[in-house]
Amino acid sequence: FFFSLPISMWRSLLTPRLSTPAPPAAAAARRGLRALVARSRKDVPEGEAASSLVDVAAVSALPRQDPKADVEVEISHSTLNYKDAMIVLGQKGVVRDFPITPGIDYAGVVARSSSPLWREGDAVVLTGNKAGQYFDGGYAERATCRAEWLVAPPPALSLAQTMVVGTAGVTATMCVDYLQRFGEVEPSHGPVLVTGAAGGLGQVAVALLHARGFEVVASTGRAEALGEHLRALGASDVVGRLQPEPKPLGKQLWAGVVDSVGGATLAAALAQTRYRGAVASPGVAGGGGQSARGAARDCARLISPPPVWAR
Repeated sequence: FFFSLPISMWRSLLTPRLSTPAPPAAAAARRGLRALVARSRKDVPEGEAASSLVDVAAVSALPRQDPKADVEVEISHSTLNYKDAMIVLGQKGVVRDFPITPGIDYAGVVARSSSPLWREGDAVVLTGNKAGQYFDGGYAERATCRAEWLVAPPPALSLAQTMVVGTAGVTATMCVDYLQRFGEVEPSHGPVLVTGAAGGLGQVAVALLHARGFEVVASTGRAEALGEHLRALGASDVVGRLQPEPKPLGKQLWAGVVDSVGGATLAAALAQTRYRGAVASPGVAGGGGQSARGAARDCARLISPPPVWAR
């Protein structure tokens, strides 16, 4: 349903993100291909960048190729996600091993396929799966992947526009869908909190929830700088970062929560969620930590019967 929003809105959501076209295919053919390769920060001499552009003869020369890949894609666009930034900087936590070509999503055209699912020339999009974290991803002029990880772009969107939506838009859409479909949260139940609202996922979630009739409260550490922007997207109120709750259950404020942060922020959001409310949390920026796990256990003890996720 998120594709029904005007593309101008998706473009406005791109502020903290990046969508850039790759160099022309003819130039790539003359020199092989160019890719960004990231190294672990601990393996890089002081003063050097953890990532650098490299020219290679073929995509098979990149460091983290998937042996089960059966499709090669000529990439036209990718995006910049929080995970990508961590990997580009050589930080651990979201990547299996270095060196690697980052980029957890990309769009382009099939250059080669041994799978019956795709033919040369097909337009394709990849979001998530293991690209850019386990295997080489979208920050290259070409990438290989498994055929089942690819989807065709929606007819109404160009390849560039699919990357304006990107992984952040897809994840935000899933969160809102899960709140309504599995959490049974409706606009009449009360306000929905979005944490990390200034990020890509958070901004899309604010816009989607507002479009579906929810009262949205946006939480961000940049409330003063981005408050008006978030209100323009549909937030009825903008608040700062959540503070830790001293008790397992705080004041019940939220009918639902979309949490893009995790860690202590998720713990506080759980403590403030109303009875029979729901929380959708793909956030990793704040870490997992004992605070979030402990809050979930405490909430489960205080709810009878315990929710499915707590059993």
